[in-house]
Amino acid sequence: MISAYKSCAAFIKAMRAAGFNPQFMNVSFVGSKALAKESGLDGRGVAVSQVVPFPWNIGVPVVKEYQQLLEASTGKQDYSFTSLEGFIAAKVLVEGCVVRVTT
Repeated sequence: MISAYKSCAAFIKAMRAAGFNPQFMNVSFVGSKALAKESGLDGRGVAVSQVVPFPWNIGVPVVKEYQQLLEASTGKQDYSFTSLEGFIAAKVLVEGCVVRVTT
């Protein structure tokens, strides 16, 4: 499935209510935390592909940097795949702009 979490959750709930129990698959765009919350127990077993590392694995340098900067700017440890993906995208954009300006 490729859609926002509300429509995916509604589809999953409707399929379960109709007696279907397929393996639901989704892409990272859905927002795994939001989908899980919206789907409730009907969301158990739904697979979500992720395009970034696990946001709680500080063994990955970019994750460690993300956690440190997020905590410094918000005072919270509200890590997520979505915000890590945004952090990496912004980091690449800024690094690209710096290279462009200095060359």
